[in-house]
Amino acid sequence: MRLQAKRPVRVGTHLLGGPAVLTCVPLLPHDRKTLLDQAARLGAMRPDCIEWRADSYHGLEPRDVPELVKLVSAAALCPLLITNRLQSEGGAAAQDEDRRLAILEAAAGTGVPAMVDIEMMTEARLAAPVIEAARGAGVAVVRSWHDLSGTPSQQTVLGALRAMQDAFADVAKVVTTPVIPEDVLMLLGAGLLARRMFLEIPCVLMSMGPLGAVGRFGGHFGSDLTFAVGLEASAPGQMDLDLVRRVLVALGLRAPAGEP
Repeated sequence: MRLQAKRPVRVGTHLLGGPAVLTCVPLLPHDRKTLLDQAARLGAMRPDCIEWRADSYHGLEPRDVPELVKLVSAAALCPLLITNRLQSEGGAAAQDEDRRLAILEAAAGTGVPAMVDIEMMTEARLAAPVIEAARGAGVAVVRSWHDLSGTPSQQTVLGALRAMQDAFADVAKVVTTPVIPEDVLMLLGAGLLARRMFLEIPCVLMSMGPLGAVGRFGGHFGSDLTFAVGLEASAPGQMDLDLVRRVLVALGLRAPAGEP
């Protein structure tokens, strides 16, 4: 049996950090009509959660967010992860930081999403209101860090995971870009070491691109969620949702459909 988190997070009917590795698909439309149409289409695919990438939505304002989040949730009938990604970590466009975090705060404050993602690079004064809103509404906080140019040392990855847990994150997420196969092995090893030594919260570890594809199935090494393609990819190396589910089942990282 794979190592599970001591402090799992409820995501719909599933436990993130529990016995099964969960799946998440991205939702990336630019406009309201397409957003709601694709939310319904993705929900019909029955992923474990859907990540709404608000940074892909054109002209989004904080005042628009509460209604949109509720509409997306109603269309998808699936737990939501809300992300408004920092451009330097893969976001679709440059944004004013106060506005970017205000969008996340508005989403978290509704209590509708299961999770909200806040980069560790976010200035503390801007992250704090989002975290407070999430805590008050029962929304789990994901603290994330994305290295788009390479893979840091194992010590750096372990330090990042520890810092996220120490910052009272509910979920820790580290994404790297491998250059050589050893980079993928390092990330998986760091996840396993962290889980055995100190990491009590759920963890998301991912190596991007074709070289890192095998690392997207790191459920035996401490990673509790993997991203897959429903309609379109949000990062290089993501694979089709059905394929990902089949591989997870084959690896003993989740039960076949219809089984508990």
